[in-house]
Amino acid sequence: MRRGFLTGLVLLAVLCGCREEPPVAGSNLEVPSRTLLLSRLNARNSIRFRSDSSWRAETDDGWIQLEKTHGAGSDAQQMLIVRASDIYGRQERTGEVRISSGKRAVTVAVTQQASQEKTLQEWIRRVEKENHAYQYLCAHRANTYEGMYLTKDCPENTVAAVERAIEKGMDFVEIDVRRTKDGVLVCCHDDYISNVTTGTGNIADLTYADICAHDMTIRSSGRQVRGVKMSTLSQVLKAARGRIWVDLDLVKDKSEAFVRAAVDTIAACGMLDEVIIYTGSSKALAESYTSKNGRLTVLFWADKPAGFANTAGLPTRPIFHFGGEWGTTAAYAGPANVHEAGYIGFSNLLDDDNKLIRGTMTALQNATTAGVDILQTDYGDHENVQKYLKEKKLR
Repeated sequence: MRRGFLTGLVLLAVLCGCREEPPVAGSNLEVPSRTLLLSRLNARNSIRFRSDSSWRAETDDGWIQLEKTHGAGSDAQQMLIVRASDIYGRQERTGEVRISSGKRAVTVAVTQQASQEKTLQEWIRRVEKENHAYQYLCAHRANTYEGMYLTKDCPENTVAAVERAIEKGMDFVEIDVRRTKDGVLVCCHDDYISNVTTGTGNIADLTYADICAHDMTIRSSGRQVRGVKMSTLSQVLKAARGRIWVDLDLVKDKSEAFVRAAVDTIAACGMLDEVIIYTGSSKALAESYTSKNGRLTVLFWADKPAGFANTAGLPTRPIFHFGGEWGTTAAYAGPANVHEAGYIGFSNLLDDDNKLIRGTMTALQNATTAGVDILQTDYGDHENVQKYLKEKKLR
């Protein structure tokens, strides 16, 4: 495969494929390249083609803008400028531009590069400089509105849910972890399995094979998803690696054996630089994880500015989960306060999720006005949330 491009923020067209494609030619249309690459920011590039009669260009992808959509045509080479809005997430975008003239039509595949940060610490440094130019979304228990209520095929905390969250453009997935009787780390919020599987019993009293005798269910409806079993932590991390950041809620088991097993699993999956460990307000638990591996990032609960001091001495900069008097209200001082202190902010929309899908956007408005960097929700993909954020130019 050959690709030619300049570094930086300038975009270039590239020719992709195992061999160079010949021009697509007809009586009146020649488009030498069927691919176009756009950079993450300041995205602009051109499609060069020949058409000796009138032509038209169009796209169904809302993030792609065309400088013009038609022309008279001539024997000379013509140039169609393609632009795109900035992209901040880890997933590249793909779309199409169609050029037609007479009876001939050619489709050009357009790809916009995603953010290139390999570690959470690199990502934190970039977010600080953005000054809330983008609203990052964390899928609570990897949930999406589509997976729970439309397709109804993505039980919470499963690989299926993670895959759907990635597909819907979420930036983080939050995953809960428990340990089985035979020491397997599984992804489940509750200590027992009855709310999310067709079975019953406490996870600590069951082997992983016992749990896998049952199918997973959708918590909100009890709907059985046949063939989908409870995911292990290892399975979820491997699905997420390099594709979406992971927030692991490990706060409920503070035992040395659990901490050691969790860190070993994260390391074995190559995810030490891509995982946040939620440790609540316990500095001791935060220190326990980071002392076992100094590359891990901590998500630390704070309900007032004094909470910053509780993370002093950690080897990596934490992310702060704001609640209480900070929460998602104007009482949160915004990025000028938090970013200058060297942190970024995280907060929940969970108590207001059902209001959001009914069209009451107050909680989301408060959070975005406050400048909270990451918002956790079950419904980040819902049309109301996406519409609001796009109108505010935050997605």
